Amino acid sequence: MQCQSQQYSGVYSMQIAHTAQQVVLPMTAHYAGNFSIQSTLSGDEYLLAKDFMTGDSCIQLGMEKIPLLAQQRADYEGQPIALILAPTIWQANIHRQSLHVTYEGKPRFKFDMIKSQNAPHESSRGEIVVQRKVNRGFNLDYIFDSAYETQKKKYHIEGTVLNLEDSLGAFCCYEESKIIVYLISPWPQRVKESLVKVFDLQPNSIEVRSCKGAVPQDLFGVHAHLAACYVVGALLKTGKSSRLILSGRRPFFSSNIGGNLHIEIAAARNKEGALLALRCHAVFHAGAFAIALDEVIDRMVWAFGVRYRKIALGIDIEARRTQEEPALPESTFGVAGVNYVLELFLSTFYASERHRSIKEWTSVLYGKGDIDVFNHEWKHDTSYIAIIKKLHAISDYTRKYDAYQQESILRKNGKMRHPLEPYRGIAMALGEIPSGFLRHHYAYAWIEMVLVSSTRLIVKTNAFSLNESIHKIWSQFVSKQLRIEQCYIEFYTASGAPLEISPNSQRELGSMLGSNVHQVMMLLEDACSELQKRRFREHLPISVVMQDRRYRRWKEHQFEGAILDRTSRIGIVSEVEVDTHTLNVYTRSLYVVADAGRILLSSAAMNQVYLDIEKTLHVLSHLHARTREERDYPDVNIARTVLMPERIDIDFLEKRQRPGSKSRALSGLVQTVLPVAHIQAVNQALGSHISYMSLQNEAIYLQHQWLGILDTIKHRTEEGG
Repeated sequence: MQCQSQQYSGVYSMQIAHTAQQVVLPMTAHYAGNFSIQSTLSGDEYLLAKDFMTGDSCIQLGMEKIPLLAQQRADYEGQPIALILAPTIWQANIHRQSLHVTYEGKPRFKFDMIKSQNAPHESSRGEIVVQRKVNRGFNLDYIFDSAYETQKKKYHIEGTVLNLEDSLGAFCCYEESKIIVYLISPWPQRVKESLVKVFDLQPNSIEVRSCKGAVPQDLFGVHAHLAACYVVGALLKTGKSSRLILSGRRPFFSSNIGGNLHIEIAAARNKEGALLALRCHAVFHAGAFAIALDEVIDRMVWAFGVRYRKIALGIDIEARRTQEEPALPESTFGVAGVNYVLELFLSTFYASERHRSIKEWTSVLYGKGDIDVFNHEWKHDTSYIAIIKKLHAISDYTRKYDAYQQESILRKNGKMRHPLEPYRGIAMALGEIPSGFLRHHYAYAWIEMVLVSSTRLIVKTNAFSLNESIHKIWSQFVSKQLRIEQCYIEFYTASGAPLEISPNSQRELGSMLGSNVHQVMMLLEDACSELQKRRFREHLPISVVMQDRRYRRWKEHQFEGAILDRTSRIGIVSEVEVDTHTLNVYTRSLYVVADAGRILLSSAAMNQVYLDIEKTLHVLSHLHARTREERDYPDVNIARTVLMPERIDIDFLEKRQRPGSKSRALSGLVQTVLPVAHIQAVNQALGSHISYMSLQNEAIYLQHQWLGILDTIKHRTEEGG
């Protein structure tokens, strides 16, 4: 019998055979505080918060409820307060002039307040909503008082600016009296749940179809979530098919990815140079809504404690709710910012004119026999040593580092023969991310397999990927493992599985938490193995359920436990050139070695790393500070950083590829390490200590000049003394 077709439920790729009869344009608040709206428009030309009072007027994200539209009071500047409805976007902008918004009191912020000495310090503003105080090991005060050397520095990590230009938006219409919503979202089932609650609909009266595309930069898909509610609200009020495009200069909910993080970090070491203790105080600005805040703060605590051997650790992290745009979680949930500060600070603390040897690396990293600050005994050496050895071999790191360092010293002393040659630098940075075990308020991944007959299999999972090819890869993997033709495998993902066939105890697993591609592959492998054991021993149908519950060996509130088999590690060597005139940064080469456990799909893993490199370099090249100064000229540079390196080498640890190894998270590893590796390479090239996370020549120039001025003042002070 020949295979004809395959039952498959996944991402919609068909063209939308409809034309929108109206567009929806969100209108946002200019200031935080009380406001009132007067309008000369007709009732079907705009929507206010009171028009969403049929059911629940908020959407749920974790433990936070976010109002669809602000009613009478805006929590922050930029919060949506009204929706304009019109046949075209041009007419919608004209109609916007007919909505008159009056704000009570003074604006909450003016640029002149920056210069006011009475203005509160930015890091001390706002209500504390989450706080973690963790002290481990010996007495910190005693260690810092008796240490051979201590050092303290302050860092400020800014959130990146969200760009929604590549997003689809949202579209809804009636199809045979049923509401159909098209959008790109990692949480299509949760969007449907919100629509049912907000508009008091029957679940079978609405369908959400997620189209193929990339995972949105706002990982929870908040804009798509809100956009779906807006277009459905417009459809129900006017009966016209509606669309909302997620593009423009500024997103309508929040442009803040990652949030602002202030860190004060101090370290102590003994006479032999061994790190004794770290003490950190951090303030995280969550903005007006605490989106996934517990997850972000707990991961930050975890990131401070891993990797480097020490006998004491003190961490105090405060998350403050402020009248700012809500901080949308980035791909690492806070780990990248902490790792950036930690690597940059320790590279300054251990500044040396020569490269660090393997023996020196072994002395500073946790290894066999150590008990770390999370009270876990290391029974094996860390894979970092293997990563470092591999990086040294493929990048010629030791020779290049010493050569570039010598060039920097000669240039600083004015002895460089060819002063017009580009500055060169190379640096290595390390990092890791946890694989799923810190999830607060989110679903666990689960897989259910039902062998209906010897040639027919049903697979259901709450995982979901916006990449249609990933669903096919999962199906192909099961087909190969069980030797069942792929066309006879019915594969249901979160977006396509009927609610009645999904376990009631589980919810949809978004496509951005951890690395779902490899996490689901791990569960599929376990489920196939279990099904094979029972396949010829039990009567059909045979059902197997596998769940990846919260990691039981990790005590999340005590910050204790074994984490090694849930941790992915990476090392990156970045080699750069800096133009002597423009200070533009050119990436010569990148060398990446990762330990993400067993790589079941090497092509998908490679593509993931390449994509993350491109995204990270793009963010670094276009990052700019959020100034509150109003300007009438664009913020552009004529010369931009070359985006992709001339050479990229990617490797995975071979010893992790044995059959018994488990797959771990891969997504987010590059974002955790590449920024700090790049900045450290620029620092070596310039002989400087730049800390601002940007590769723009303007930012590098300003920091380089400012540090030069500080050095001059310091030398003159010493000479005068």
